Amino acid sequence: MLTATTKALLSPIADAVAQLVVITAHAELHRTPIPDLRDVAALVAEHVHKLASIGMGLIDADALAAETRGHVDVSKLQAAMNEACISVVNAANLLVGVAQTLSLDPLSAAGRAQLVDATKGILQGTQGILNTFDDSEVQKIVVVAQSLITHVVRLHETASTPGGGPVAHFVPRTRDVAQQALFLYHLVHARIPELLSPALQKILAQWNAQLDRAAVAGTAAVQVVATHPDSAPHIGILGRHVNDAAEACRKIVEVVMIEDMAEGGAAGSSSVSDALAPSTSAGSSSASSSLATPVWRDPLDQVTAAIARVSSATSDISPSADSAVAAATVSPAVTPALAAVASLRSAIESHRTWSAADPETRATLCATADLLSSALAAHADPASPVSLAAQRAGRIRALADTLAGQLTAAETRARGIETTALVDALARLRAHGAEDGQKTLVEKMLADPTRAASGEFEDVARAAVAGMYRAGVAHEVAAKVEALVPSVVEAAQVLALEAAGGGADSDSAASNAVKEYVAHVVGEWDAAVEAAHRMVVATVAADTLIASWMTQVDQVTTHIAAAKTALATTPGHAASAAALKGHVSKLASLLAGFVGTVQREADNSEDAAYRGTLVSLLARAPAPAAGADDGYADRVKAFVQECATAVGEEHGITLALGPIAPVAAALVSEPALPPPPPSAPVVPEPPVVEAVTAAVAQLAIAVPPPAPEPIVDEDVVIVEADAPQPLSPEEAQANPLRAVAQDLIVETSRWSRSGNDLVHTAAEMSSHLATIADYYRQFSPQAKLSLVSSTRDVVKLADTLQRLVQALANACTDRRLRLDLLAAANRVPTLSQQLKILASVRASAGANVEGDSERQIVTCAQNLLVAVKDVLGKSEAASIRVNARTVGNVGLAVVKFKRNLFRGRKGAATGAAAVPRLPTTVEEKEPAPAPVTATPATVGVGKAWAAAAAAAKSTAAPAPAKAPSMSNLRMEDLLTLKKAGPPPARPGA
Repeated sequence: MLTATTKALLSPIADAVAQLVVITAHAELHRTPIPDLRDVAALVAEHVHKLASIGMGLIDADALAAETRGHVDVSKLQAAMNEACISVVNAANLLVGVAQTLSLDPLSAAGRAQLVDATKGILQGTQGILNTFDDSEVQKIVVVAQSLITHVVRLHETASTPGGGPVAHFVPRTRDVAQQALFLYHLVHARIPELLSPALQKILAQWNAQLDRAAVAGTAAVQVVATHPDSAPHIGILGRHVNDAAEACRKIVEVVMIEDMAEGGAAGSSSVSDALAPSTSAGSSSASSSLATPVWRDPLDQVTAAIARVSSATSDISPSADSAVAAATVSPAVTPALAAVASLRSAIESHRTWSAADPETRATLCATADLLSSALAAHADPASPVSLAAQRAGRIRALADTLAGQLTAAETRARGIETTALVDALARLRAHGAEDGQKTLVEKMLADPTRAASGEFEDVARAAVAGMYRAGVAHEVAAKVEALVPSVVEAAQVLALEAAGGGADSDSAASNAVKEYVAHVVGEWDAAVEAAHRMVVATVAADTLIASWMTQVDQVTTHIAAAKTALATTPGHAASAAALKGHVSKLASLLAGFVGTVQREADNSEDAAYRGTLVSLLARAPAPAAGADDGYADRVKAFVQECATAVGEEHGITLALGPIAPVAAALVSEPALPPPPPSAPVVPEPPVVEAVTAAVAQLAIAVPPPAPEPIVDEDVVIVEADAPQPLSPEEAQANPLRAVAQDLIVETSRWSRSGNDLVHTAAEMSSHLATIADYYRQFSPQAKLSLVSSTRDVVKLADTLQRLVQALANACTDRRLRLDLLAAANRVPTLSQQLKILASVRASAGANVEGDSERQIVTCAQNLLVAVKDVLGKSEAASIRVNARTVGNVGLAVVKFKRNLFRGRKGAATGAAAVPRLPTTVEEKEPAPAPVTATPATVGVGKAWAAAAAAAKSTAAPAPAKAPSMSNLRMEDLLTLKKAGPPPARPGA
């Protein structure tokens, strides 16, 4: 398995081997002599001999035998290490001899073949040394884990045997369990940084944490069982801790035995991760993913793309077309747009927060969606006037923009409501007194462990755990709280049993053991809940926390207004006065929390102007009210709204007290027909020649002005091409590495490369990955050159990407986002180096390469894909925090992400990328020449002039963009007009 240590040691050797492969392949391809490699070979041999001497002493046979109690075949490991050391030394000696031979005969084919064999032997031998040592560490973990399973099972058997639970029987076995658990914990803890897969690191850390919890709690439970022999409830508690420890040991063995695991992009990789990870509550993973992508996001993207197609179809309507033709033109685009809006409305109705805790917001959003559907249906109605088509399309776009803004504000509001519920639940779950002096659920359950008390505790705890998963709290933090819920319930039951036996207040050994166990469980629970609370504050975005405080302030100020009304109705009413005082006190507490959140937002930002704005606002925070101050609630609301507006402008969102704003009144009704133009004065018909002269003179005036350039959203780039698509499942199975490259091509196509070096670099990486996919299964000299060259280019591009991300992170004003971005970017060079090593091994091995080599390359490429996608997503978020306040400052506007909107090769928008806001128009092509139409000044010329104009247009070559003037008409046209006679009079003239 390739670990961090082996990667660091193999990387320079892989570079040297890759260089030798390139030299050999180039000489074989072009039939050129091999250069003098004697100095290089001597230097490589020197380093190899040092590595071999170190490798011989890597395995300490006596220490390994003692640590594993003789369960590891140390002699076999030593033999494998000796074989690897001898192999690498022989390969180095062969390299020196081959270099000497080639210096005498640079064109020797046998020398070239031996050079490849020597380089392959050095690389494989070095890898063998490192892998053998790594195998010894893995086997050590496996043996200790399996031994610990045996010990905990024997401990439980001893406790379960009638009469077999005296303290004397428990002491030695408990000591063995504690020692083995501690040793295994440290072995696993040292192993975690060695793994190159973050997924495996996370899973292994979770099981190691479960092992630690089970071992400590099990040790405390043993004391209870030892002082309460043959007690089934106490033995059952010990059995649960034993099962947790055994399960952790088995999963640790499974994880450390895995060679590698794809982080994404591979079919089944998520199922493998789910199978290895500790089990959590149902729906926790889906809840976490729903937070990153709200349920309405995909339907809204479909609505965006569909309305873009409606706008494109509307622009194709000719002003001279009748209503039926216009309706037929837009109907193919309107039908899928209506279906997309219906899907979005269903997503709105199914939203858990809007449907349960905020029905008013759901009603507002549904009303806007209904208006949008009505506007689309009217747009395709054959009875609608053609002259209003452009206005109807503009209203549709405005309604869609309004709905998108409402959804963003509503989602922030929903997360604020959920965060409020989560914080309240965690406060109720504390092990000690709440802020209001009332008992917490834990204290109530410990005092009276009835089924009702434990049931209420479990319900609130499950809701809090689910809320933490949705809020994106670190999985291990939420999982620890979830795992401790049954332990707290059992602790209450143990305490109840002790109280029923009359020993709760005694100082006996049995009573002290129970108290110690309960104190341990409650203390661990309290620490887990406090850690969860801190993690919520650290994880949840500042705008969401502020929305949470605003939700609570809104609720309390409503209660204050109601209490004032009740007090005004019945002056001096004691209950109303007490309620008002309590609400004002609660408002003061909320204001303190709100001020703390805004202060953390100011501390987190490195934008001096933004930080100064927040600090000046905080200095004007309202002072606490002396009793039921009439104006205190209004001052608090004004202060909270002012601070929220400043934060919202920085984050590009709307934060407002009260409900979501409805649709503007101007968009509620359909556009009205303009008033008819005034009728033209009656003009006597002139003679034919004079009429022709007058018509031609007026022709240039009658031509409408050229159409204005289309206005497109500055964050959207329209691409007149088809959107790239992932490979089909059959194609991906045939060439999984090509599927990885195509997935990265699809990902980078979401943004425009123009002016964005980050996207351009990632797109170049996808091109080189595609080249690697073409050649990694071939072994010709050209294929080897392309494979090695492309992996080197990927390494260079990864370094470039990291440098660009560093520049962006330095300019990002959000400290937390900057750290996340840098952590994501650091993964890319590591994985690219790993890919280079694996490609070098494959190129040096030739056609005799092992089948596992291909799987390792594909897995590494899949992990690289996930890392690059993560970097791009976080970079876009960071660019907003840079550019939102420094649009005019080119020096700080490091990079701007512009979304691509693919219209397809035929001009129909495909909507492959999600567009943040609907463009004003999606037209990129040149506007078509406007048809010549009669105006009130030229209508009196009649059909003769219309025929002449048509004839002039049909005979001129080519058709000009403007209507013909006097010089465009031929003499034949004038004679045609003269023979036609005078034009007929206008109706009503």
